Amino acid sequence: LVGFAVLDLLPMCLYSSYFVWRPEAKKLTLGVLSALEEIEIVRKLAMAEKNPNFLYYIGYYVHNNQQMRYKRQYAPAELFCPFQRSWVPFDEATIRTLDANPHGPLRPPPQPHDSNPNPNPSHASMVLSPCHPTRADAAGGGAA
Repeated sequence: LVGFAVLDLLPMCLYSSYFVWRPEAKKLTLGVLSALEEIEIVRKLAMAEKNPNFLYYIGYYVHNNQQMRYKRQYAPAELFCPFQRSWVPFDEATIRTLDANPHGPLRPPPQPHDSNPNPNPSHASMVLSPCHPTRADAAGGGAA
């Protein structure tokens, strides 16, 4: 046994919760191979269920955690913003926003005409750990 994946099949997504491999097999990039196989499983399930919105969910993304940066290579993808309670594209603009403030909203909030120039202090105190799903009908595997 060189590696294994722990997956959960849920009604609307395949959740890839964990992948383990032997350290001496690191050069084989088994995690990438597993993710590509999982994406193919999601595509087949989406077609079988006639559900193009079936998701590939690879868990939390914490921007300051270097071990999670590999998740950037799977596109198209979205992150959940807990401040705005909505999904936003996981793109270069989002990465720049996270670089500037990894614990704030992923997109600037809409500004009403008479907006308060002082930002909401709760934005700085909440921890951001958004999720990273990939839509099965457009899941790739190439670098973003």
